[in-house]
Amino acid sequence: SGPAARNRRGDRGDGRCRLALRGAEANRLAAFAALDVPTSQAATMMEALKIKAAAFMVSRLGDDFEAVITSIMPYGMFIEVIDPPVDGLVRNDTRESEPSRKSRRSQSPRQTIGQIVQVKLIRADRTNGQLDFSLV
Repeated sequence: SGPAARNRRGDRGDGRCRLALRGAEANRLAAFAALDVPTSQAATMMEALKIKAAAFMVSRLGDDFEAVITSIMPYGMFIEVIDPPVDGLVRNDTRESEPSRKSRRSQSPRQTIGQIVQVKLIRADRTNGQLDFSLV
């Protein structure tokens, strides 16, 4: 949780947070984003947005989306769906459990940050705002 971790969260180092919003979120929350709010309030607002996004996405379970890889971790990769603008996780176990994916992966280059991929929504948890995807 050094400087790199703070920068990924938008922390300015003074205990406050910048909100990086886009699209409809930016329009709806322009007044909120303009405020200089403590990190705890910004985190609470972001959690509420995640839960709302998950509740919205429940009706889209099984749908395919175009997404950008934003981060790669040992347990999977974080993606941002282009439309609607929501974040989620493609877990390694969902990528490896699909037999057709294994054969394609051995022939294609590894995924990289910034790469556009096709994903399918496989889980939308309204309790904690988590969205899980699998590669298509």
